[in-house]
Amino acid sequence: MRNIVNGVVAKSDVNVHDYEFVGRKIMYQMIGQPAFTVSFKRKDTAKTLGDAAAVRVAPEQTIDPALLFQRFLVVSKTGDFSLEDVISYELSPFPPALFEAKDVLLKADKPQLSHAIIDQLLQSCSNEFITPNKTRATIEDLGSKAMAVLFGAKCTEPLPSLRYKMFVKKLSSAKSFVTPERLPPTASSTKFHCQRVYYQIMVWTEQGGNMDAANWGWRVEENVLVPIMSETNVAPDNLLKMIHCNCTTGCTTLRCSCRRYGLPCHTVCGQCQVELCSNPYNQHDSEDDDD
Repeated sequence: MRNIVNGVVAKSDVNVHDYEFVGRKIMYQMIGQPAFTVSFKRKDTAKTLGDAAAVRVAPEQTIDPALLFQRFLVVSKTGDFSLEDVISYELSPFPPALFEAKDVLLKADKPQLSHAIIDQLLQSCSNEFITPNKTRATIEDLGSKAMAVLFGAKCTEPLPSLRYKMFVKKLSSAKSFVTPERLPPTASSTKFHCQRVYYQIMVWTEQGGNMDAANWGWRVEENVLVPIMSETNVAPDNLLKMIHCNCTTGCTTLRCSCRRYGLPCHTVCGQCQVELCSNPYNQHDSEDDDD
C-alpha cells in the first residue's frame, strides 16, 4: 500500500485495507460476552498510514504531533520543564524542517538557497562537500554551521540555541500556536541530513568509491534504504507521561495530570475515556449552542 500524495509505502502492520476483516474479528470476540463487560483494545483496531505520523506516548497509545506541541506549550508554563532543554527535541515524529512526511524528504527551497548561496561560509562549505574522503565529523560540523546561516544566524550559533531563540521570538509575535516546522531542525536530524547530502554528492560525482550508504545517514529496512531522521527521542520521556493521563477514577482529583495542568483529557488518555470523565477542562460552553 502506498500513499498517492507523498509516496510513503505502508509497512506490514498497516491493515486498513482489511477493515472488514478487522471489524468482524472484533465482533466475533464479543459473542457470548455480557454487554457491560465488553472492552476494546487499540491494538485490535485497523492500522492506517496516518498512525505512522503520530507520536507514541505509551504502549498502544499515540498522539498527533501538533497536539503534542500545543500541550507542551501549556505544560511548560508550569516551570516543571526547562524550555530550552525541551525545545532541543524534535517534538515531531519526523523533522518537519527536512521531511514532509515520515521517511519522505522535503524538496529544496530554491529561493532560500539562492539568497543564501552568496554567503562566504556556504561557498566554503560547498567546496568541502565536493571534496572526497572527508570524515563524518567534518561534514557534520560544516553542515551544522551552514544550517544556522540558512536560518539567518551566525555560523557560530549552535542549533539548540538557535531553535530556542527562534521559538521564543515567534512565540512572542504569533497569533496562534507556533508549529515545529517553523523552527530549524535539531542537531541530531541535521547531522544525518549532512551525511546524506555528502554521500549523494559523492555518488553523483562518481567519487564515492566504497562508501556505504548505511554509514552516511541511511539505514536498510525491508531491503530498502530509508533515511535516518534522528537518533534522539521525539520528546523527553517525562513530558510524554505528563501530557496524557491514565486515570481509572474519572479524573476527579489533581492526581490526574491533565486536570493538574489545566488540560482537557484526550482520546490518548487511558480509562477515563472509557468511563465517565469529570475533568472540568473537558466541558465546553453549551450556552452558545442553545442560541
